[in-house]
Amino acid sequence: MTFSTNVASNKISPANVGGVLNIFSSQISNYLSPFKFAGLISYYRQGIYDQGLIINVITSSDCKKFINSNNSTLPGLVSSYASDKNYVIVNNGSSNWTLNLPLGPGNSNSSSWTKGMEIIIKKTGSGTLTIQTQNDVAGVKVRGINSLSNKSLILSSSNSQVVKLLYTSEANEAGDFDSTAEIWYSIQNSILNSTSSNGSILFAGNTSSYLTVANDADLRFGTGDFTIEWWQYETDSNSFPRIFSMGTYPSTSIGVSIEGGSFYVWIGGAANLITTLSNYKNAFNHFAITRSGTTIKVFRNGTQIGSNITSSYDFNDTTNDLRIGNEQTLSSGSSFGGNIKGFHWVKGTALYTTTFTPNYNSITPHANSKLLLNVANSVGLVTDSSGSGKTVTNTGCTFSSITHPFY
Repeated sequence: MTFSTNVASNKISPANVGGVLNIFSSQISNYLSPFKFAGLISYYRQGIYDQGLIINVITSSDCKKFINSNNSTLPGLVSSYASDKNYVIVNNGSSNWTLNLPLGPGNSNSSSWTKGMEIIIKKTGSGTLTIQTQNDVAGVKVRGINSLSNKSLILSSSNSQVVKLLYTSEANEAGDFDSTAEIWYSIQNSILNSTSSNGSILFAGNTSSYLTVANDADLRFGTGDFTIEWWQYETDSNSFPRIFSMGTYPSTSIGVSIEGGSFYVWIGGAANLITTLSNYKNAFNHFAITRSGTTIKVFRNGTQIGSNITSSYDFNDTTNDLRIGNEQTLSSGSSFGGNIKGFHWVKGTALYTTTFTPNYNSITPHANSKLLLNVANSVGLVTDSSGSGKTVTNTGCTFSSITHPFY
């Protein structure tokens, strides 16, 4: 594997190690921007291999695994040239945890160079996370991280931290053939949002916890373009929680509900089923709804979900307030429970019409932003940073220090 000299925090010992490296198409700016790839590199070592670096571009449908307990061993990871898709988040809070790496695809003496594996692991808590290899098996494999002798890697930042680990077998830390070697090379070890003090708005998931923005012309899109986006971390088990709504079922003029995993966009009293979601709870997800012309699209974590909606509906509700976390008429079933940050209401512009990378830091207001809840700190919990100066009435919501979305 050959990188250019622009690599940041490159810890790979050999310059040439065959295998697979994935570029996540929705993650390039978040995680891979330091890397400047020289291209597909071929090499020949000891008359044994003529292997190149295979770069896969894969999408946000990649497998995700959430680890919520200590001393866990990663299960069921994917390893093949076609789909190395392992993406792990560890919610360790303030606890110090240990995570055991899986056995690689080559865990016997037989030739195993035909497969590689990459894992991206993120620690979200302030405690340390020790990533370690499993116990060596005599006569089978010698395992390590970056070298045969190093058995663990510690993520110790009090901020969220990410590491990428690239598995290779039958190559030791010198880049030479070794049928007993099973090495995980750390190709990035970085901290995300290290200077951000942003938080999120915590909704209790009942009728005593919601936000209200008084109805005015800025909230009415008419027949024009628009964008509504937000980050959410849903924890409730309510029947039909409303992320936001103007009006109440069955006459909601515009709103979003997630009902048993089904994502609905409400337009003029009609529920438009976009798709059925998986793995959407207990994790931050970014959603965006845009209209350009008469085409409405919904995006999850920067990738469109479901089909286009064709609609020239005139969003001109002059009666109902904007309610975030419930409907105009409050009910337990429609209460949203969890975290929301970066709620952004843009009138006149479709900010996203194709795949994009969501901004997990404070969002810069657009010229047409009418409401933006960046949640800079607990004092500014419901401060509108759009420039429009909207008054947001807070009923029962509190500040949460969950700050680093990861998807």
